[in-house]
Amino acid sequence: MTPLLEYFTTVAAGAWNPGVFTPEWVKSHLIETDRADLELALEPSGPVYRVIADGLIVIPKRSQLVIGAHSSTKKWYESLTTMAKALELLPHTPISAIGVNFGFLCSQPAPKLEALFQFSDAADLARFGATADKGQLRRSLTLSADIQMQLLISEQSNAQYAIHSNIHFEATAAPAMIEWARDPSRADLLNQTTFLLKSVYDVEITNEHLEL
Repeated sequence: MTPLLEYFTTVAAGAWNPGVFTPEWVKSHLIETDRADLELALEPSGPVYRVIADGLIVIPKRSQLVIGAHSSTKKWYESLTTMAKALELLPHTPISAIGVNFGFLCSQPAPKLEALFQFSDAADLARFGATADKGQLRRSLTLSADIQMQLLISEQSNAQYAIHSNIHFEATAAPAMIEWARDPSRADLLNQTTFLLKSVYDVEITNEHLEL
């Protein structure tokens, strides 16, 4: 199982002012580094700018702030602590939820995943002449009192599976989210996710892949 770097992100949903997140402000206040680069990306909703600094990528939008690992999956935890800092620097920003995301691509044989997508109606649909699209499985999980996970497993071509997890915390005030993000136990969220995938679906990620 290989990590998908672009999905190793922390997201805070709310009403943000993207204009605050200039390269100068990011490197002077948020990440505190000597250099920050600006990129422009075209998304379905329109152009979005991104600031890249010290191995992190900052994507400010009006409805959410995304901070992700850019140089290595090992930067994922720094994306979470940097989000906490953004909330501390901009305490009056209305926030509704914070979430940590991970993404993986499973290319090796995975019998337990294959079994999940053996739908009981496949033969009846075939007799009817219908062709089903690639399947998706979505699970809502409670891992602890303050950790909720949305797990999405999707069939891909060539017997591959994309796995995306979102671990989120909902609150109406920034201080509660900052406390959640600053909790040292959050550093174990990636390990919890990969342990769950190994224990339940018998797919695992190797240490060398986490160096990507």
